[in-house]
Amino acid sequence: MHLEEIGGLALRNGKAFTSFGDNDDVAIFEQAQEVLDAAGYDKQMRWVTPEEDLTVTLDVFGQILGLAHGHQAHGGGGPQGKTLAWRRRMADMRHPIGDADILVTGHYHHLHIHADGPKTWLLCPSLEGGSEWFAAGGGPPSVGQRHAVRPGTLSFTIDRAGWSDLEVLR
Repeated sequence: MHLEEIGGLALRNGKAFTSFGDNDDVAIFEQAQEVLDAAGYDKQMRWVTPEEDLTVTLDVFGQILGLAHGHQAHGGGGPQGKTLAWRRRMADMRHPIGDADILVTGHYHHLHIHADGPKTWLLCPSLEGGSEWFAAGGGPPSVGQRHAVRPGTLSFTIDRAGWSDLEVLR
């Protein structure tokens, strides 16, 4: 029996033997929640985790915020084409992520903002500044290479009018 882990999901002989909700990605936030709750921050913060889904949506001042890693979007058309087509398919299936006014994903390692009518897709840069593996697959080059991705964390605010104050913290 061969055990491995990919993207936080436990695999046995290449097949998942746990659920999407049973992975290290979510467990890290559950542990942080326990620590902060014990320290008395439980009344100041609201925690939302995807449970058994690969996406999460929540209402923030009347705006539907959708969060997904981004690896769900596949097919042709580059990152933008893949993501927008995936979003439309999810809307067609009446999945909550398809209703997101503001969709935030990662996966493609660079900053990108796409306004699609009243909806916006925000692609977050990665924190590691690119990877050799990603660059070898046709993604942006790694740090130290020409045209490398600048690492950072995406920050923005949301109010009833939508998103604003976008900044990449470096």
